[in-house]
Amino acid sequence: MSDSLDSSDDECNDFRSNIVINTVLEAMNGEKLIVGTKQVLRMMTEDKIEKIIVAKDIDDKLMRKLKKACASNEVQVGYVDTMKYLGELCGIEVGAACAGVVKE
Repeated sequence: MSDSLDSSDDECNDFRSNIVINTVLEAMNGEKLIVGTKQVLRMMTEDKIEKIIVAKDIDDKLMRKLKKACASNEVQVGYVDTMKYLGELCGIEVGAACAGVVKE
């Protein structure tokens, strides 16, 4: 996994890439995974998101928006290289900018 973006940004609480895949798979098995930026941001404002996974190849403006939301809501963030890969991890046939793990 490349480190083209500074994923240890002070603005958000990140978790390491070796945990990201397991996090997605566990969330899918427990039906606690939501996919899509709008849904993730909406549920973050409702304090229903524990962690998010973000594709590193998203637009810079969207990346800043997600990082700001994570910092404001004390949500952990992990990264994958591409939207295509995140979509595959989430079991969908299109790319995904981000996915969120719903709090229990």
